[in-house]
Amino acid sequence: VAHFFTRLIQRVSPKSYKQALAEVQVTQKFLENFSGDQ
Repeated sequence: VAHFFTRLIQRVSPKSYKQALAEVQVTQKFLENFSGDQ
């Protein structure tokens, strides 16, 4: 799943795979924390 979203980010913005993957992981952590508060 992370690979899929990483490829999506790369399609819309000129980033390296590593940069895009880091964005996916940051978003994943944010969503985990956000949903855990409820």
